[in-house]
Amino acid sequence: MRAGEVWFLISVAVFLSGGIFTAVKAAPDMTVLYPESQLPETLSVYDQLKLEIQPYHFGGVPRESFSGDTTVWVVDLDYDMYSIPQANLYVTRILRKLNFSRIIARERETGGIVFSALFPNGQPLKIHFTSP
Repeated sequence: MRAGEVWFLISVAVFLSGGIFTAVKAAPDMTVLYPESQLPETLSVYDQLKLEIQPYHFGGVPRESFSGDTTVWVVDLDYDMYSIPQANLYVTRILRKLNFSRIIARERETGGIVFSALFPNGQPLKIHFTSP
């Protein structure tokens, strides 16, 4: 046998052994590698509020900004589904359920409603529901 034939036989043997190893080896358990997305057992008040408010409007998650120590959310209110009084009741209930304090709601001159409240830790929050 020539040297080229020996290398050819060695490469065929390696190829076949790799194929056999791959066929015999069990596939890894995908649930261990990629567990389903699980929410933490306890969400922060901020995340709970986001989850409660998000399905209430269209346009994705609230747009966040910060003014000093105040967290400001701008949310597009779906007027086809909710009126201003309904939004007032719904959001006030959510804020009370999450132990917010000093909840104030007022209508905007340009349309919509603004909520001012304090997180349980005392940080101010403003939520602006606007007309899209």
